[in-house]
Amino acid sequence: MEIRKIQKLGTTSLIVTLPKTWVNRLGIKPGDSVYLVERENELRIIPFKGDEEVAVTLRGSRERLEEVMRLLRCAMQMGFSKIRLKLDSPILKEEEELINSVVLEDRDYEGKLSDPFTFEVDLVNKLSFSDIGAMIRESMSLFEKSLSIITNSIESLNPNCVVELEKIQRLFEQRKLNKKHISMIIERNRGDLVEERRVCSFTSASYGICLAINSTHSSFLEIFKVYGPEGVVSKDDAGIVKDVVGDLMNVIWETIGALTNESSRRAQTAKDELLELKKKFETTFRENKVKNDAVKGVLTILFMTIIYFEMLLNDINCYIESKSLEGLHVQ
Repeated sequence: MEIRKIQKLGTTSLIVTLPKTWVNRLGIKPGDSVYLVERENELRIIPFKGDEEVAVTLRGSRERLEEVMRLLRCAMQMGFSKIRLKLDSPILKEEEELINSVVLEDRDYEGKLSDPFTFEVDLVNKLSFSDIGAMIRESMSLFEKSLSIITNSIESLNPNCVVELEKIQRLFEQRKLNKKHISMIIERNRGDLVEERRVCSFTSASYGICLAINSTHSSFLEIFKVYGPEGVVSKDDAGIVKDVVGDLMNVIWETIGALTNESSRRAQTAKDELLELKKKFETTFRENKVKNDAVKGVLTILFMTIIYFEMLLNDINCYIESKSLEGLHVQ
């Protein structure tokens, strides 16, 4: 710690110089930008990192192009704004097409050849913090359609149920929230240490909700592929499935409400409803109420989903309680 005097600049401005050792260590130069974060009686100065500083360069050779492609996929999944791929020899036309095909696997990136040796890849769809709620709602809308198809197909024969579930799966893939989006959102909310951690908790919990919903649907699809439309029909079991599905949707909506509204009350409601739902599952399994094997598979998947949400609620409770950390000084 050291003390520095405030100096006057012009008629209204006050300035203070920055320690040479600190600016040298962080590579700060004249003209660079910094964050100014005000908290109670202190002002924090944090280096600003723009897109160029979150760029990554992949270097390779024609012989190692397959390995470089794996690294490219990894870099895109991690959410780097700019990725430079440099080969030690001019990039051939067929190599350019191969690289571009890998880039286009991710709908959020675009790429182009910037010079004979370099292929530039840029993140063009930058999800914002405010977009997360919309993505969760879209996922829930798709999930509700999925559950409607499931319950109706168990109640009566639906020859097109697999095709309909596959269509929903494709929509899930187009709309999914992934770690790339989380990385970018956290990057844009750097500065205040506590707020950065809260953004991380919120986006991770949101990712967990979307992942659980998508994974549950994918598991349903596999069961329906294995047993076929005829094999899942069980009128005797349809009522049990509908009952469980209705309760599960209530739990998930309360969980989402707890997260997006930072509501301890809704988190507790979700937890209480979840415990009751677990008891219902335990009774169903213990008394062997369901006879159809495909329906047993559906219920098992639903049970694993509520176990996942039980763990997720612990993280959401922590996020909600972290509001109390905003007034604390973090060393």
